[in-house]
Amino acid sequence: MISRLIPNTLIYLFNYIKYKILYNNSRVSPRSFLYGVKLEKNNVICGGNYMHNCRVGSHTYISGNDGGGIVSGYHNVVIGRYCSLSNNIEIITASSHNKNFVSVFPFYSMPHSFCFDKKKSREFTKINPVRVGHDVWIGSRAVILGGVGIGSGSIVGAGSVVTKDVAPYSIVAGAPAKVIGHRFSPEIIEKLLKIEWWNWTEERIKEKMPLISGGKVEEFIKKNEK
Repeated sequence: MISRLIPNTLIYLFNYIKYKILYNNSRVSPRSFLYGVKLEKNNVICGGNYMHNCRVGSHTYISGNDGGGIVSGYHNVVIGRYCSLSNNIEIITASSHNKNFVSVFPFYSMPHSFCFDKKKSREFTKINPVRVGHDVWIGSRAVILGGVGIGSGSIVGAGSVVTKDVAPYSIVAGAPAKVIGHRFSPEIIEKLLKIEWWNWTEERIKEKMPLISGGKVEEFIKKNEK
């Protein structure tokens, strides 16, 4: 038992130092594994997240599991600012399974397969990046398939399987995910997208906080529309 804990402790220590150097203006748990990831600033990445080739906008947080173990995977994903991502989210952007082949088994991509071929694995693996807008809330255990775009201001319900684009400020849920509502009317949505409050300075957002974190949407638009 002790022999197992020592290597893990060394890995977490290495990650702690690495993240302090790379992301000194954000909080990243050493129990997460980040490779080729760019964090804008003031981000929170909890433990249990595996992230590869991702960009994350400022103030976005990703929940997780600091008790150990990988619970969420993010590959080739661009995430906007001020997003709230729960735990156990899986974003699937790479696939080696082709439904048009005789077999859907990824022979070339399995390292221990008798047919493993690194070069052919790259040729047969399709990468479909995912883009998440700003101010998006994604619930626990959501699955998002490759090539999907999640519009700004939208909400993805817990346990949803998102197979197609989600329009801005819409609410989707289910497997496959379907639109179950919209946060605001089309007219208000259009105006909010033009205002783009997530691009404001922190000082301006703080000044407008009573309206941003309040239910007076019309008043917010009236005072800030371009």
